[in-house]
Amino acid sequence: MKIEDLYFPMPNHPVDEKTFDLEKWRREKPMDYLMAVYLINTAPNKNEVFSTIYNVTRLYIPDTLYKYFSLSEDPLLNKKKFDTLLQKKVYMSTIKDFNDPFDGRAFYYNPNVLKRHKRLRLHKGRLIDDFTAYILGASLTANGVNSMPMWAHYASNHTGFCVSYNMKHNTALSSCTFPVQYTNQRLDITSLMDSYANMVINQIKRQPKLGYKEITIVKMIT
Repeated sequence: MKIEDLYFPMPNHPVDEKTFDLEKWRREKPMDYLMAVYLINTAPNKNEVFSTIYNVTRLYIPDTLYKYFSLSEDPLLNKKKFDTLLQKKVYMSTIKDFNDPFDGRAFYYNPNVLKRHKRLRLHKGRLIDDFTAYILGASLTANGVNSMPMWAHYASNHTGFCVSYNMKHNTALSSCTFPVQYTNQRLDITSLMDSYANMVINQIKRQPKLGYKEITIVKMIT
């Protein structure tokens, strides 16, 4: 599916905050990132819409999330895991190292289209080779400590351990935690990448004339 083909009808009635049932809303309206992309892509004020969507994602984060850990015969690796907990840190790995090879590959683009840009022809139209190479993540679950499948698959067949995280008070962790969406569709963002490439190339030409010796992303979008 192409990004420009996305369409979602918008509700025309406000939410009654007095009768709003959060748990029911979560069940009936799971997080839909395709809708989020549609809203951002079609909105005149993208920053405002992006901020609103981020606030909506906060409603999907439970007060408590869990992570199951495995233990191995490697004492140094096990020690690193416990030291991470003692230091109140969360280990994050690259998405491409996740078990599911499709994690982080919800979107793609056609580099042949970007070959129209002279600067990209040498690179065969590729602006980014692998999106997953730039993403770090850690998987948390709303399943509590009594989930037998989680113990079996992620905790060394019931020999590991499980950690609970208070998402209500741990704002550093909860602020960068997002609900997961599983979909059987991948989104073609070729037109978006083409537009971005055009913006970058124009800024490369423009900013040296303004006296900038270093071109930054912040200056590109402001």
